Amino acid sequence: MFTNLERQVAVIWLNSIGWLISDLHHRNIMRDREGNPTIIDALIGPVPSTARRKLAWLRNAVDDAEDVRCGREPRKRMQFGDEADDDSL
Repeated sequence: MFTNLERQVAVIWLNSIGWLISDLHHRNIMRDREGNPTIIDALIGPVPSTARRKLAWLRNAVDDAEDVRCGREPRKRMQFGDEADDDSL
C-alpha cells in the first residue's frame, strides 16, 4: 500500500506530528500578495503510524524533519554511493 510513496511525497514536522505532502508541482505553488510562496491544491495528511513503523525510509524522513524543525542537524543517513562496494562484505 505504501511502497511507492518515497518518490512522490515530502515529509515535514509541524505541531509535533510528521506530515506527508504530495502532488507538489509548479502549478500548485503560487505567491500571495506579499510574494510569499503558498501551496495550493496539494495533498497533505499526517504520517500514518503503521506506515512509519513498517517503512524505514519514512521513519528516517520523519525523524530528519523533526530534527530540522527543532534546529538540529538531521542524522546522516546512508546515501546512494555510501555503501561499500567490496563484494566480500
